[in-house]
Amino acid sequence: MGRDGAGTADSPGQVWGDDITVESHSGGVTASGGLFSPDSRLYQALSWVVSLFAANLLAAVGFAVVLPGGLSWLLLFSLGACLVRDGDFTWRGLWEIIRANWLVASGLWLADLLFTSLVLWESFVLAHLGIPGLRIAWGALLCLAVFLVIIVNQWMWAMLAMRGGNPLAPHEPRAESNGAPPQRNPQRNPQRNPQHNQRHSQQLGRRELWTYLRAALLLSLCHLPRSLVGVLMAVAPIIIVWLQPDSLWQVLAWETFFGTAFGVYLVVLAQYRPLVTFFRAAGSFNTDAPGGDSAGL
Repeated sequence: MGRDGAGTADSPGQVWGDDITVESHSGGVTASGGLFSPDSRLYQALSWVVSLFAANLLAAVGFAVVLPGGLSWLLLFSLGACLVRDGDFTWRGLWEIIRANWLVASGLWLADLLFTSLVLWESFVLAHLGIPGLRIAWGALLCLAVFLVIIVNQWMWAMLAMRGGNPLAPHEPRAESNGAPPQRNPQRNPQRNPQHNQRHSQQLGRRELWTYLRAALLLSLCHLPRSLVGVLMAVAPIIIVWLQPDSLWQVLAWETFFGTAFGVYLVVLAQYRPLVTFFRAAGSFNTDAPGGDSAGL
């Protein structure tokens, strides 16, 4: 799951499609990668698919048990944040994010379950309401509430994923000099920055949680077109099954094995720049984070 990269001044190299050749100062060839080498585009694409597949299966187990559903959403959004950041991730890094936010994620999930129960009850009452005008008004308010909860939820989950473990923190370019391993700046690497790890390994405080919730609401409304990506991912399976009832099992299989993780990845991809800008303004992340400027938002 590595990334393509050109050679540095110490080890000049050329990249031609999926073949990578690195030349030494003496002009001899020191390394070469083929179609299935770790640096090839095919290998990276397959790794990306396998990562989403594995995470989707783990999340599906959590959703099936119901109570760990919050951890499942946090896992998917954390994976999406890491893949959007640099196309790579580590299971240890995902575990650090989950460990730092499991309590808030569980509380948010329980609140979502409670809201879903209320919506189902309201829908039952609405179906037996005898006044047409009141039924239309009540139904419109119910749809608006569901819409707001969906868009706020997706931004809140992404904020939790990007807060814990800081997958947005920049990494130094991979460079090798005479076979030496690449050097990293500890101030820009969250895994080697004790101050960063201490700050982001703690659970959210009550005041910080309310700040995140307010920010999620404002971001979801200010960037409404980006928020609609999450709404589309949420309602698309329902609409497909409603239009084609025979496709129920195909849709369930898609969502169980790959579709949910892929949808979350698209949601994080749409929200990436606004969230980096938000965390920059809050002083929570390194200001050198790539893609963090507000241009093009």
